[in-house]
Amino acid sequence: MAYNAETEKKIKKLIDEMTLEEKAGQLTLRGVGMVLGSDIPDYEDLRCGRVGLLPHYEDPKIANEIQRVAVEESRLGIPVIFCLDVIHGYRTAFPIPWSEAMSWESELAEKTASAAAKEATCAGVKLTFAPMVDIARNPCWGRICEGAGEDPYLGSKFAYARVKGFQGDDVSDPDKIAACAKHFCAYGFVEGGRDYNCVDMSESRLYNYVLPPFQACIDAGTKSIMAAFNDINGEPCTSSKWILTNLLRERMGFNGVVISDAFSVGALVKHGVAADEKEAAKNSLNAGMNVEMMTLAYRENLPELVKSGEVDGKVVDKLVSEVLRLKFELGLFDNPYVDVNKGKKVILCKEHKDLAQESAKRSIVLLENNGVLPLSKNKKIALIGPMADDQYEMVGEWCVTCRKEDCVTLKTVLEKIADVRYAKGCGFDDDESGFDEAVKAAKESDVIVYAIGQSQDLCGEARSRIKLVVSKTQEKLLKLLKKTGKPIVTIFVSGRPIVLNTVKEYSDAVLFSGALGSMAGYAYCDVIFGDYNPSAKLVSTFNQSYGLGGTGYYNALRVSRPACEDTKWCSKFFDAPIKPLYPFGYGLSYTNFEYEGLKTDKTEYKKDETVKISINVTNTGRFDGEEVVQVYVEDPVGSNVRPIKELKGYQKVFIKKGETKNMEFEIKISDCGYYNRNLEYVVESGKLMIGIGTNSEKYDSVEIFVK
Repeated sequence: MAYNAETEKKIKKLIDEMTLEEKAGQLTLRGVGMVLGSDIPDYEDLRCGRVGLLPHYEDPKIANEIQRVAVEESRLGIPVIFCLDVIHGYRTAFPIPWSEAMSWESELAEKTASAAAKEATCAGVKLTFAPMVDIARNPCWGRICEGAGEDPYLGSKFAYARVKGFQGDDVSDPDKIAACAKHFCAYGFVEGGRDYNCVDMSESRLYNYVLPPFQACIDAGTKSIMAAFNDINGEPCTSSKWILTNLLRERMGFNGVVISDAFSVGALVKHGVAADEKEAAKNSLNAGMNVEMMTLAYRENLPELVKSGEVDGKVVDKLVSEVLRLKFELGLFDNPYVDVNKGKKVILCKEHKDLAQESAKRSIVLLENNGVLPLSKNKKIALIGPMADDQYEMVGEWCVTCRKEDCVTLKTVLEKIADVRYAKGCGFDDDESGFDEAVKAAKESDVIVYAIGQSQDLCGEARSRIKLVVSKTQEKLLKLLKKTGKPIVTIFVSGRPIVLNTVKEYSDAVLFSGALGSMAGYAYCDVIFGDYNPSAKLVSTFNQSYGLGGTGYYNALRVSRPACEDTKWCSKFFDAPIKPLYPFGYGLSYTNFEYEGLKTDKTEYKKDETVKISINVTNTGRFDGEEVVQVYVEDPVGSNVRPIKELKGYQKVFIKKGETKNMEFEIKISDCGYYNRNLEYVVESGKLMIGIGTNSEKYDSVEIFVK
C-alpha cells in the first residue's frame, strides 16, 4: 500500500524523537472508564506520553480537555484516539447485529453503522471495537448475538458493509470512525461454546469458514483488527506470530493496527505461555501486536526488553509507526477536537430513529402463521408477557451508551393503535403470581399477543449457556393461555437460537427477533398489523434439542454414514430429532412465493467461467411482499470431504401479488472452490449441483459439469 510521503516524514520524525517510554505509551490503550465507569484518565499519563488510546463514552467537553492536555501539554503533542464499543448504536439503538443480519440486507447494516458512527463522533470517539465477524455455529456461545450467524458467505457480506458504514471512503471525515474487526480469530469456535476457551481446528477449516469475513473486512479497508482471547491449536492469538504476522499481515494483506482484547496480554500468564507480564509483553510485541488494552505489560516492560535485545527496536518502531499512521489517517493531528454542539442535532435525530424502525421491522422473522396475522386494528388485544413493556430489554446486548428511556416498547405503541388489555403475566424467572391476571385479560379479548423470550442478561459475553430453552414459567403460561381458546401471536425475543418446540405447538403465529433497539415497539406493530409484510430469514439453524453442542449447522461436512430415521447405524443423536425445527435461511411472509423454471445458460463450464442461472418466482398470495431468493451449491465429489451445501448467492426482491419475476444470478466457478489440507485454493473438475429456493432445505437444483 502506498502511503502519503509527507505523512511518513512526520511519522519518522516523531519516531526519532520519542523515548522508549513514549513509544510504549503509544502502544497502550489505558483508562479506567471500561472498568470503573469513568472516562477521565490520569492527566499525568497524558503529559508524559504514557497513553496512546483511551476508552471514552459521552461528554465531548471531557474529550476535548483530555485531547488538549495530550496535544498542548505533552512533549511531542501526539493526540489520543478515543475508543468505544459501538456495536449496534451509540444512543439510537439499532437491532443487535445477529438480528439485523436476518434482514439479509447488508446495505441496511452499512446505513446503521454509518448512523452509529455519526452519533459516536459527537463524543469524540474515533474508533469502534466492531464489527464482530466471528462465524458462530454453537448457540451455547453467548456472543453469537454480536455477529451475523453461521454462514461465512453471508457473514462476509455484512462484515464488509459494516466496515464501510463505520469508515466511509475517508475515515478522517468528522462523521466517521475507524472499524476494529474482531476477534482474530476463531473465537466463535471455542470449545463447548464457552467464552475465553480454547480452539482446536484444522487450518483448512480455519481458511474455509473462519477467515472469509475477516478478509472481507480487510478488503473493505478496516483500519484495525482485534486479536482474540483464545488460542488456536495451542497458540494464543495474542502472542502468535503465525496468526498476527504470517497469516494476518503477510497472507491476508492487513496493514493496519492490531489491538489486543481487554487484559489479554497479561492473561498470557494464565494461558501458561508466559512466566510473567514481562515475558507476555515480549511475546506479544514480537508477534506483531500493536496495542495492549487495559493491562500495562508493554508500558512497564518495553524499554527494558528493547535495551536487553529481547525485542528489536525496529520491531517497536514499526508497531508505533502503524499507530501514528492511524492517528494521521483519522485526521487527529490536524483536528483533534470535537464540536461540543454537534450532538444536539445528531443524537437521536428523526433520521436515525426512522432508520432504527426500518431496520427493526426488516429484522423480524415470521416463523409460524395459521392465518391470524396480520391482525385487524379493531380487535380487542390481550398484551401479555415480560417483553411487552420492558425498555431495558429493547436496548439489547453490548449497547454501552444506549439508554433504556430512549426505547419505545410494544405496549406504548400498541395502546395508541388498538383496544389493549395489558397484563405482564410472568417475567424471566419462576414467579407465577401474574398468571390469573393474564388469563383474565385473555378471556376478555379477541386475540392474545404474548411477548416473551430470554432477557439480554442471558445473552452476550460471559453468558455461555447449556439449556437453550424457553423458561418453564413462560411455557406454563403459554399453555394456560391456549386453554382460553383465543388465537395466540407469540413474539419471542432472544440473542441466540432457542428450542421453540412448545412455542410452535401452542401458538397460532410466531414472530422471532433479537433485541430490536430504540424503535422496537413501532417495528413490531408495523409487522403485526401488516403495515410491513415480514421478509426476514434466519441466519442460524434452530434445532429441536438444545444438547447438540453446536453440531446442527446447515453446511456441515458430508459423513460416511449420513443421519437417517431408519437405522441407528448412522451419524446422529439417538435421543434427538435429525431435522432442525427451522433451517438456516427460513422465514415466512404474509404472502406465498412459488419457484419454477430453474435453468442455466449451459451445462458445461471451464473453471474461469461464470454460471448464469435463473428461476421464475411468483407471488401467489394476497399481499405484496419481499422474498429472499437463495442460491446453494453442492459439490458431490471432491478430493477433500465437502459440505453438504453452501450458500453462494442471494437477492431480496419485492414482488407484487400475482406478479412473476425472473431472478437471475451469476455464480463464478472459481467461487465454488475451497482450501485443501495444503492450504491451496483449488477449483476441481466434476459435477456441481446449483439450487435456488426459499431456504437451505427447500430449493430446486440443476446439475452442471466443470471441465
